[in-house]
Amino acid sequence: MPYTAVLGNGFRSRREVDRGNGLLRDGDLQGALEAFETATDLDDQDPVAWTNKATTLELLGSAKESLKCANRALRLRPGFAPALVAKAVALSRLGKARRSLDTLEAALAISPENETAWMNRGTLLARAGRLAEASECYAKAIEVDEDYSLAWMNLGSTLLQLGRPTEAAECYAHVTRLRPGAAEAWFFRAKALLAADDAGAARGELARALALRPDFPEAMELVASLGRAG
Repeated sequence: MPYTAVLGNGFRSRREVDRGNGLLRDGDLQGALEAFETATDLDDQDPVAWTNKATTLELLGSAKESLKCANRALRLRPGFAPALVAKAVALSRLGKARRSLDTLEAALAISPENETAWMNRGTLLARAGRLAEASECYAKAIEVDEDYSLAWMNLGSTLLQLGRPTEAAECYAHVTRLRPGAAEAWFFRAKALLAADDAGAARGELARALALRPDFPEAMELVASLGRAG
């Protein structure tokens, strides 16, 4: 009888994990957290549930609690790459950039196709001013998942800082195709086009940004500056 109960709890726990993943995709962070908490209550030996709980806690701003959950997952399954990534993100939020970078490198040594690890490694390197290396990390993330819109966005921003506006504009164009309702992508594409001396195209992208988000002060300021410039 206890064996049957354990099997039942394990099944119910995984069902809660799947439910939490769906809520997370829909942006319901609190609902996702409740699902993952139920999953860990039902089966406290599931590293996936602890990892997903860690990810959700970090998104909710609870980095210390996120780190505890990621460490719990790693005690259950040492070397579990998703848990290492969750731990790295929490460490970064807590201002421990060096430890975070080391943790991401450990994750990539185990799972070199982990696009989230590449993405976060790029972000840490960009913050440290290592822009060329950061751009390589974002490119690796995109190699794994060509629809990774945040990696395209960050690659565009890094290339823009590196003085490569035409390439940056192409990256932002990928984001506008993947997320046509994201006003920020149209705005940053306009900035890249301006840096590439294509003011006419930039005006069109700014119009799209403001159509999506009329209260976009940076876009309005850029439109005004273009008007003053004639």
